Amino acid sequence: MFKTSTSALLVSIQAIMLTGLILAAGALAVRAWHNYDLAVQIEESAVLNRALLNGTIGVRAQIAEGQTALTVDSTATTRLEAARAAATQAFTAAMLAFHPVALADKAAIQAKFDQSWENQKRNWNLVTDQFSKAPAQRSLTAADPLWNAIRETVALLESTGSAVGNQVRMQDPVLADMLRVREGAWQLRDSFGGQCSLLRPSILQNKVPTPEILARWHAGKGAYGVGQQVLIDYAARTGVPQTLVTQIGAAQRAIAEAQPKMDALVAGIDGSGTAKTDAETYRAICNGPFDTIVRVATLALDESVAYADEQQQAALWALIPALLGLAAAVVISILGFLTITHRLRAPLNRLMASIALLAQRDYSMPVAALARPRRVGPHGRRARSPAPQRP
Repeated sequence: MFKTSTSALLVSIQAIMLTGLILAAGALAVRAWHNYDLAVQIEESAVLNRALLNGTIGVRAQIAEGQTALTVDSTATTRLEAARAAATQAFTAAMLAFHPVALADKAAIQAKFDQSWENQKRNWNLVTDQFSKAPAQRSLTAADPLWNAIRETVALLESTGSAVGNQVRMQDPVLADMLRVREGAWQLRDSFGGQCSLLRPSILQNKVPTPEILARWHAGKGAYGVGQQVLIDYAARTGVPQTLVTQIGAAQRAIAEAQPKMDALVAGIDGSGTAKTDAETYRAICNGPFDTIVRVATLALDESVAYADEQQQAALWALIPALLGLAAAVVISILGFLTITHRLRAPLNRLMASIALLAQRDYSMPVAALARPRRVGPHGRRARSPAPQRP
């Protein structure tokens, strides 16, 4: 076809060029859309991780508040119901943030969340029923099924946070660092806080802890050193947000002040059964570093959410020009094809038809006038000119 039709060749070449333009613009648009979609997923994951941490803190607080309430409060409404309400609110918010995020085995994870929460509800009376007794007659261990159900929910929140974090960790190194700080801070808080519930019965009732309890206590003290070291190493790096560096330092100082006091309380246990410190003082000592430690984790997550939002905005601003460029490429291609067809191919086809008639010595049809003086117009005028007479 191209051997006999120059116009077809020109149109085909132009079509190939315009198709390449569309494909190039389309590739840029697809890449920009992928980056934007990835940025949205990262932001959703960062928001979910923050909600999961808040849920972990709220649900876990029921243990400390519940054990303190059983020790000193006369009714369950003083602090226990408030802790329960705060835990419900934090857990509900975590589940709302969990719903839109894509995660492997999401349905199975949701089922486990529902089951663990129902376990808490079912065992809640193990605490509330004891308020009919005097504080000295209440048993902290009698509510172990409730404490274990709470720990089960906390473990699910933590494992889900780790799964979400692993997805984000593979997508962006900056967020990977922030999540490492979050995990280190929570490990520090969880390990340090574990001694509070472990030692509470022994200290508040002045009972000598068993060798097993002491072994677990010393193991926990060693475990939170791992989380401490993660934070120390991160704070020593260059380019770390100053707010995080300052907060990590505050957490280190709070732990350094609280741990010797905890050691002194354990050393002061003589087994007489008469407490040497009250529940509120013990709670203030043991829980003292919690807020500063948790603040490290929340600051890291705040930084990750802000960073993810910046990435999303940047991806959006890259996506808009890419889509506009793709639309422009399509429009230019259509207009270019129509223009070539109208201004070149159609006139040439009409001219070639007239020439074919002339070649057949058919002079009945006049040659059409062509209004393209710089292109095919001259050829049309020559065809319209009378042929020279033979002598």
